[in-house]
Amino acid sequence: MPRRRHSPTFEERVRNIARDRAQRLITVIRDRAFAELARRGGELAPLALTMDAGGRIGSVAVYTGDQFPHPENQLADLRATLKGQVALHTLESTAIAFYERITLASDVQPLDSVAVEYETRNGKPLSVAFPYRIKVKLQGNSEITPLAAVTRPGRRTLFL
Repeated sequence: MPRRRHSPTFEERVRNIARDRAQRLITVIRDRAFAELARRGGELAPLALTMDAGGRIGSVAVYTGDQFPHPENQLADLRATLKGQVALHTLESTAIAFYERITLASDVQPLDSVAVEYETRNGKPLSVAFPYRIKVKLQGNSEITPLAAVTRPGRRTLFL
C-alpha cells in the first residue's frame, strides 16, 4: 500500500520559501562576483544585492568619487547604504560579496575567496566563503576554478 505524502504545514512552507530565496540571492551574488573576477583578471570590487518581500532582486552601488576606491572603504560605504535602505524600505534580505583570503583546515596556504555576507529580516545571518583558484590570462576572461564553499555563522549588522 503506498504511503500518503504528508502536506507541509504553513510554517514548513514559509521556511521553504525563505530557504529558497536565501539560496537564490546567495547564488546570484556569487555568480556575479565570479563573472566580475573572470572579466577583470582577478579583481573584485565589493558588490551588494537586496531582495524585497516579493522576491525581487535589486542591485546597490556606491560611488566614492575615487577612480580606484580602496575596497575596505567601498565595503563600509555599501554597508552604510544598505543599512539606510533597510530602514527606509521593505527589504527582506541583503547580500554583500567581497574578496577575502581564507585558510581551510586542510590547507596550509591561504586561498582567495569570494566572501558573501547574507542577512535577512526574520532569520539567522550567514557568511559563506567561496574559495577559488584563478589562472589570469593576458587576453580574454581569466579561468576560475571554484572550490568547495565554506559556511559559517554570520553577524547581524543591518537588520537590528
